[in-house]
Amino acid sequence: MFKIDRSKINWDAIFVGCFCFVLQLPFLPSTLEFRLYSVVTYGTVVKLNAGGFHPEIEFTTSDGERVSFAGSTTVHTEVGDRVEIRYRLKDPYGAEVNNELSVWGIHTFLTAMAALFIIGGLYGMPLSRNWRGGSDD
Repeated sequence: MFKIDRSKINWDAIFVGCFCFVLQLPFLPSTLEFRLYSVVTYGTVVKLNAGGFHPEIEFTTSDGERVSFAGSTTVHTEVGDRVEIRYRLKDPYGAEVNNELSVWGIHTFLTAMAALFIIGGLYGMPLSRNWRGGSDD
């Protein structure tokens, strides 16, 4: 199907890919802990900080405390919208919008970059056009 020519493997690209993958690993325990020990509720967008993708969200904790936090989302929001959020009972001010990219964003991005570099390196992808001494002219 897909053959890899061992003489064309770009070890530098594979190294960069492995580095990208390893770079996200220190964040994994805190992300898993947040995902496992947080609760889900709904909050209301009370203002927009920097457009519709960066809302200020207010919600009430299970203890009745009103909390407001600056969120980030991949879905455009307007003032008054209800959004699903996730927060730790012990730290409601560390709340996040409950979508995959908000919670897993750094892992998704760095793992995708790692995969691209590793697969590209296996097939001989150069890291830049000038990698082997070529010119842009």
